[in-house]
Amino acid sequence: MSNAVLPVTAGFRLVLEKTPKWGTSVSWSRSQTRYAVQQQVYPIYQIAMSVEVLRDQVGLEETRNLLGFFNQRAGAFDSFLHTDPDDFSVTDHQFGIRDAVTTQFQLLRTYGGFAEPVQNVNALTSIKSNGVTLATPADYTINSTGMVTLAAAGTNGHVLTWTGTDYWRVAFEEDKLPFGKMFQSLWELKKLPLVGSVMNKV
Repeated sequence: MSNAVLPVTAGFRLVLEKTPKWGTSVSWSRSQTRYAVQQQVYPIYQIAMSVEVLRDQVGLEETRNLLGFFNQRAGAFDSFLHTDPDDFSVTDHQFGIRDAVTTQFQLLRTYGGFAEPVQNVNALTSIKSNGVTLATPADYTINSTGMVTLAAAGTNGHVLTWTGTDYWRVAFEEDKLPFGKMFQSLWELKKLPLVGSVMNKV
């Protein structure tokens, strides 16, 4: 699991497709009753991007940098970090309610009413309790997977919110990446398929 960040250049068209994918086992009885078993708590996302132009010249070694990044990951073997341009930040976003007992809360982000853990924090601007900004490390600490530990359980009913940005943990979906040459020193990637989530496991 690498914390390297996907190198994005001016030629990226960024997200073309984003497909949430669940693993559900469905079976039918002889009487045509449908039985479904949910295999995942959170979805995995298939993300398709394209790169319209990659330059390969002195000072603009975009092609070899991306190709090298792909090879350093051993294709689909190693995961890495990526900023989703449409889903990478929150402002005063609720992630917990204090109950005067619990001191640990996982950062969350809610998208379309569905909440998922945020485990790859890029920048944390603030943690607030009922609108009051908390100080670190006096009031809280946060670990590498977005788990916030409060110094005290605090007042029952106080709402915890956070502001900041996060990465998605992704991997290349395939072990091959077809670079196409357009002109001298200019290349393209018609499709750059990734698979990932906002969590730490892909």
